[in-house]
Amino acid sequence: MYTSKPTGTSTAVVRFWRTDQQDREGKPKLLQQIPVFAKKYPEEAVTAFAVNDDLSQFAVGLKNGAVILFRSDLKRRTDRPPHLLQPAGQFPVTGLEFTSKPVTATVSHVFLYASTRRGLTCYHCSHDDPALVKSAGGAAALPPRTTVLDERGVDMNCSCVNEEGEIAVGQTDAVYFYTTEDRSVCFGFEGEKKYMCFFKHYLLVAHVDPRGRHQVNVYDLQNKFIAFNWTLTSTNPKGPMRKPPLAPNTRAPGARFGLDEMEEVRHVVCEFGAIFVVSSMGHVYRLSEKDTTSKLEILFRKNLYSIAISLAFSSNYDVNSIIDIFRMYGDHLYQKGDYDGSLRQYVRTIGHVEPSYVIRRFLDAQRIHNLTAYLEALHEKAFANAEHTTLLLNCYTKLKDVKKLDKFIQLDEVIDAKKTNGAKGGSDSDDLTPRSGGAAAANLNFDVETAISVLWENYPQHALTLAKKHEEHSWYLKIQLDHISYVDSEDSVALSDSEKERVADALEYIEHLSFSEADSNLRKYGRTLVTHMPGPATELLKRLCTGKFVPGNPSLKSDPGDFLHLFVSHRAQLKEFLQYIVEVETVSNTSIGNTLLEMVLSDDDEDEEDGARTVEEKEEAVLRILDNPRVKYDEDHALIHLQMHGMKKGKRYLYNKLHMYHMLVQFHIEENDDQSILEEVRKHGDKDPNLWSLALKYFAERGPLPKGATSGEDWRELKQLLALIDTNPAIPPLQVVQVLSQSRELPVSVIKQYVVNQLANDEKKIEEDEEKIKAFKSDTKQMKEEIAQLSSRAVVFQATKCDLCNHDLDLPAVHFMCQHSFHLNCISETDRECITCSMDHRHILGLKTQLEQKAGNHEQFYNQLETAADGFHTIAEYFGKGIFKSNEVVLDEGSFETRFSAEF
Repeated sequence: MYTSKPTGTSTAVVRFWRTDQQDREGKPKLLQQIPVFAKKYPEEAVTAFAVNDDLSQFAVGLKNGAVILFRSDLKRRTDRPPHLLQPAGQFPVTGLEFTSKPVTATVSHVFLYASTRRGLTCYHCSHDDPALVKSAGGAAALPPRTTVLDERGVDMNCSCVNEEGEIAVGQTDAVYFYTTEDRSVCFGFEGEKKYMCFFKHYLLVAHVDPRGRHQVNVYDLQNKFIAFNWTLTSTNPKGPMRKPPLAPNTRAPGARFGLDEMEEVRHVVCEFGAIFVVSSMGHVYRLSEKDTTSKLEILFRKNLYSIAISLAFSSNYDVNSIIDIFRMYGDHLYQKGDYDGSLRQYVRTIGHVEPSYVIRRFLDAQRIHNLTAYLEALHEKAFANAEHTTLLLNCYTKLKDVKKLDKFIQLDEVIDAKKTNGAKGGSDSDDLTPRSGGAAAANLNFDVETAISVLWENYPQHALTLAKKHEEHSWYLKIQLDHISYVDSEDSVALSDSEKERVADALEYIEHLSFSEADSNLRKYGRTLVTHMPGPATELLKRLCTGKFVPGNPSLKSDPGDFLHLFVSHRAQLKEFLQYIVEVETVSNTSIGNTLLEMVLSDDDEDEEDGARTVEEKEEAVLRILDNPRVKYDEDHALIHLQMHGMKKGKRYLYNKLHMYHMLVQFHIEENDDQSILEEVRKHGDKDPNLWSLALKYFAERGPLPKGATSGEDWRELKQLLALIDTNPAIPPLQVVQVLSQSRELPVSVIKQYVVNQLANDEKKIEEDEEKIKAFKSDTKQMKEEIAQLSSRAVVFQATKCDLCNHDLDLPAVHFMCQHSFHLNCISETDRECITCSMDHRHILGLKTQLEQKAGNHEQFYNQLETAADGFHTIAEYFGKGIFKSNEVVLDEGSFETRFSAEF
């Protein structure tokens, strides 16, 4: 785009070229040219010119103060009639600047700032755009067409627009910023302004100093510091820049910019990432921006850390580098003695700089207030560990700052020290400034257990409140009960009123805990509670062990055996507790039954005169425990205690339950209960044959009459026993005779009938055995003859029907030596034996195999031999089944008899 005045004419035109395309003559292609002046607008000197970013609008400012707006469409090569925004006046236009505010992706508000030596005005250039009116919801919603921003005049080149669309206007007293609606901020840059322009976020201001020299200042408005300051030199530079004197009647090279003695700024251009300053002497100065690192180094040397921090943030410096600047700033303030200022900087490094680095500094300087503030900030940002919490609370304690302690225990946000590392990893690294509010704000984060442990010694009530608030149940109970000792009595007379209240509070606190918490804490503190509050504590344990602690969930119950140790020196409560448990619950823990049984057995008699009644009651109480299916106990343990306390009924019950029949008979022997002896032997003699020998020995040694008896039938019980043995031969007669022969008083007449009966039975058995022998010999002889016949003679098969299908037997047929015949197709080709006789053969072979295997099981043989009433009968049975047979084959009866007589 170019404005020019054609040669030979008086009309200014605006031309648009495309520099990337050329015409036939090799010149840039001319797209459009628009005359500035027409009949409606008389020609006048152009003093200002501005064009919109998309080239859709441009404005021309004239010397007479008029501002003409042109709208064009380069794509369609069309243009609309120019529009007079500002009529002619007395003051020329000194500056024009376009800016825009997007409404949608394709529609924007376009504004034009127009400055004259009389004032500053903003024009809405797209007020009649139909698309903009539609998107805004009507013309009434659009900004005003014209807004007067200031009535003070503006010099040439003393206005410019920044990236935000605000115009900066240079006045003698300051630089003022304006939006499209009103005045904004201002900066007190004094001096007569000569030139102003924006470069990135910098503002370049050329002004005249009090000595009349031109100065160029580059302001970093974002970080609030002067980035560059330069005063132009005079026309006679020294050194290599010194120029030779001019010849007479000659002009200096820079005379076209004026013959001022002082060098002045004529023009400034911002291009190619640099600022180019053109002076009145014809010099062009290039100003280049330093990199951020160099800027920071300069600021560090000047100890301008606050500016360095602002610069690092605006330059999107990495977080670690910014944190390092905060640390350096804090070190600088610390060395100057500004401890409060250094603390503010150190707080910003939390999460990046090791806290010990800062803590050690304030510890060495004995700055406990600053140390406290830093530790509070550590907790506030969730970077404190248990040691930091301990140190902070020690600081509060040393300062005796109860108010801060009160705030500390009333916090809502609490973390565990174990999660501190995780909180560090998940923190926002961009949050480099402390949170608003005081250092003791109510959003600190700390390790609760550490806080409680520190507060416990000097501020126990604070520790108790903190434990209760954050549900540290074990700590709460520890604070309440740890300093209360055990008392060997069932009352709490030895406690003070405050201690009694603490015990009662602890018990009530446990009642409101969850089942698992209540269970664990009662295991730990139950003894103290039972000691000083036996009744309520026992009731609580009953509920806990019977599923009544959590209403609606009876499956949650504790093992009563885990709480027995709590009742040391409190036998009454222990007995009450155990009796309630066995009445309500089926307890699998044997310690419950054992303990309850011991307590019943060891209870002292309340009255010696009623001793018999008391023993009887004990017997009944013991039997109720032993016979209760809900009670599990160790039978051996119970038997020992019953024997120690002489509980006869209990012993007899356990002997029966444990199948200790030998001890049961012995018990009746000790009690001289003859009929019970006979009854037990009759009932259990087949299970334990030794009972017969025991009873025989007792009755033989006792004498003809029971102990204490003076009359009666002699040896009556022994005769009854021998009658039982006669009908139930559990032991051999020889053993009976051997046992009875040891008695010197026993006459033969007592056992005569038994011996006669046994001999008669033996003779009968011998006769039966001889008959069996004869039958076996006959069968054996017949079998041998059949074997000899099959081995030496031909077998004639005369069967006419198949033994399987019962049809006429046709060839081919299969005949077996057992005289069974079958069709060939009625049996399988793999069958090698008669299918009719095979089941019997396999049964016999199976028995034989079992007997052969049984021959090698010596343990089974000896067990049968020990438990048998007649061992010789067991051995004979083994021989009869051929279990002890040798590998030799007996071929005939003579050789078998010869071998048997030789071996036996």
